[in-house]
Amino acid sequence: MSEEKFRINPRWAGLGATAVIFLALALWAASLPRAGQEFVIESGSPQGTLYVPITLEAAKELERINREGDKVSLARLVLVGQVLVVADGTRAVIRDHSWTRSLYQIRMSAGNLAGLTGWVPRKVLAKPHR
Repeated sequence: MSEEKFRINPRWAGLGATAVIFLALALWAASLPRAGQEFVIESGSPQGTLYVPITLEAAKELERINREGDKVSLARLVLVGQVLVVADGTRAVIRDHSWTRSLYQIRMSAGNLAGLTGWVPRKVLAKPHR
């Protein structure tokens, strides 16, 4: 018996690889938060609070402050209202996202900060417990 060699046409292999990549990207995009979805803030910190900048510029400043450990500048941003102190468990609704989707604009929908908006990373957004 002679063995027949199984050959894959390179054109079909390329098409298959493209389809797999497209499917992976589609699944990833479908898993991202969308405008109008409700989430709960989960900071993951022992204090149970999260510092939420109200603008993208304040988010950049907060990132610098966290990197340098500058507590005085953090207190200044909170006092002037550029950063909100949000408790874990606060409900929020997605309004928008940054170009890279690294930050999401949220509007607090419950608590003493209801109606205020800020920018948070994806990792602090948890599905609400029903």
